[in-house]
Amino acid sequence: MEHLQRSASYKIRSIAAPSLEVALKRWCRHHRILTEDVLLELNVDDEIAKISIREQRDLGRLREFCLVTLLRYVLGFSCWAIDSAMALGAAEFPYAQPRHVFVYPTIFCKTIRFDLARAAIFFDKRYLALGLKRSADDLDNMLKGALRLTVLPYRRDRLLVDRVRRLLRSNGGRILGAEDVARELALSTCTMHRRLHEEATSLRALKEEAKLELAKEALMRGRTPIKRIAELAGFRNEKSFSRAFRNWTGTSPRDFRSTCR
Repeated sequence: MEHLQRSASYKIRSIAAPSLEVALKRWCRHHRILTEDVLLELNVDDEIAKISIREQRDLGRLREFCLVTLLRYVLGFSCWAIDSAMALGAAEFPYAQPRHVFVYPTIFCKTIRFDLARAAIFFDKRYLALGLKRSADDLDNMLKGALRLTVLPYRRDRLLVDRVRRLLRSNGGRILGAEDVARELALSTCTMHRRLHEEATSLRALKEEAKLELAKEALMRGRTPIKRIAELAGFRNEKSFSRAFRNWTGTSPRDFRSTCR
């Protein structure tokens, strides 16, 4: 009984954390109360966060089940706590590729690697800065149906719009179609459009925004001809670019460049 009470107490402390990062650090630390057979670790390097499992003993025939279930449960708890899907960049496992490998992308993400040192999941570290959206009462209700966290992915991604922005900007002037963007997000085209609509925006609006930011940066950087900037920003000619830029900013590209000097 004391063991269960302490475990519940630590879960509540995780929920009371100011951010997902603090909650996961507490979760990893307090997981040892339940078992020392496997240890959870959170590491952050540059732009990527990693949750990995350090095995303390041979898990035998249940090894794959234990590692997959534990990672999926930690991921599910994280998504539930911040009320957001978390897009994984990759998932790694310390055993050979199983015959049922086709189910792994459904459980985790499209990039799955095997025969590595540890089981781990990788994600954008900006998720760690998100605040928690749950209370102790929410935790009690969640634990009554906690199995769902291991099998049902969250739909809403609080970083989805920012992920699309970064994707569009990273491709410079190259025009990305809806199919290209959806593929990079590991979503269907219809799902992507629907979720962007739920976030009060659209792919078209985000593309226009990316064009504007690209053009602004080019105008501020130096003496690149405006005709060339128009091409880099994906416009057919300088005239259409100037018209669009004036609509966006209220000034012409030349005037904007002059004010930046």
